[in-house]
Amino acid sequence: LDVDYITIKDMAGLLDPQKAYELIKEIKGTYGIRIDVHTHSTSGLAVATELKAVEAGADFINTSIHPLAGGTAQPAIQTLYYALPEKHRPEVDMKIISDISKYLDKLLSEKYDHLLSKKAVRGDPAVLIHQIPGGMYSNLIKQLTEFKALDRLDEVLEEVPRVREELGYPPLVTPTSQIVGIQAVFNVLFGRYKMITEETKNYVKGLYGRPPAPIKEEIRKLILGEEEPINVRPADLLEPLLEKARKELEEKGYLEKEEDVVTYCLFPQVALEFFELRKQGKLKPLEEKPKGKIIKIYIGGREYEVGIEGVKLEALAMPSYASSEVPAQPVGVLSAPVSAPSAPVEVPSAPTPATPVEAPTAPTPTTAGEGVVTAPMPGKILKILVREGDQVKVGQGLLILEAMKMENEIPSPKDSVVKRILVKEGDTVDTGQALIELG
Repeated sequence: LDVDYITIKDMAGLLDPQKAYELIKEIKGTYGIRIDVHTHSTSGLAVATELKAVEAGADFINTSIHPLAGGTAQPAIQTLYYALPEKHRPEVDMKIISDISKYLDKLLSEKYDHLLSKKAVRGDPAVLIHQIPGGMYSNLIKQLTEFKALDRLDEVLEEVPRVREELGYPPLVTPTSQIVGIQAVFNVLFGRYKMITEETKNYVKGLYGRPPAPIKEEIRKLILGEEEPINVRPADLLEPLLEKARKELEEKGYLEKEEDVVTYCLFPQVALEFFELRKQGKLKPLEEKPKGKIIKIYIGGREYEVGIEGVKLEALAMPSYASSEVPAQPVGVLSAPVSAPSAPVEVPSAPTPATPVEAPTAPTPTTAGEGVVTAPMPGKILKILVREGDQVKVGQGLLILEAMKMENEIPSPKDSVVKRILVKEGDTVDTGQALIELG
């Protein structure tokens, strides 16, 4: 086929050293083509696998750089450089590599440490059983954390292979890895295929192409009902979108540069919000480094990060009181439940008159009662599919809720009439928040 080289992409770190050696020897011996080996450190095999790959004649190996290496990422270039025989070492200035590593290490510890998942950094040899790629694994951790269900990670890891088999073994790379992963999360949290994403439906319809193996018939019927999958090339069903998107942006007064059209095509809902903020001049650059101390507080079930400046937090512990009366807090001190120390602690007076800290108030959800459809998960209302007064059938879509980058159609639980719509498009909602009241 006149290809330049072949990449062996092992996104989950499943390729063991001996298999890598045999595979590369066979390809090299038969075709003589250049080979690139890409693997991840998740299982702990990566360094040994890449050493055997080089021994077998691989021309390229993919690495990362400490401290961004290891875990669910690629192995570190520093480790492999010194593990390779001298004749195979690349012409790389390791002093520069060391300087970059020190810079990244400092940057991570000062600014981005809170974004790193310890589970993702550590990796997990169990990947050799559940076979979930590094990027997908770290996504699952993030998604379950958002649901406050990280304790159910093991259940999800067991569910992923089942879902993958039922859906015809789609490759666990973007976007089908996300489709399988989120469907597995929903199956664990809400019951098997009780909540089905729009992307899962489209995949089963054939809009992502033909799966490597047949989708199980009972799963296809469960997801599509009587609807049949397509039997044509998916791209042939797409209408031309570029000029239509350009015209819509021009009409809204949002078009400033060519990239805006592409952004709108890819992320229509999010892009419109971004363009509106840009038009109003409300976009602000992120601070290089947060000032003061950042603490987390919880109000109405929501988590907020609050910055405190000019106050030593360790000196704000509440003194112990014998009576039930607790004096009013000093001005500028954020009240929070703390463990009282054994001896009273003197609270320092503020050096300058302080302004009381106002915590953001969460929107009060409408109470869910009889006939009220609620949000099964936190997310954003992308589209409302009905109007007040509409007659709806059981299973009919009421609205589209975006959660974890997936579109989820919220169905009507019964034949009824739409009495009240309690949200609007663009609203962010919490789990259990009332969405639509049916009469």
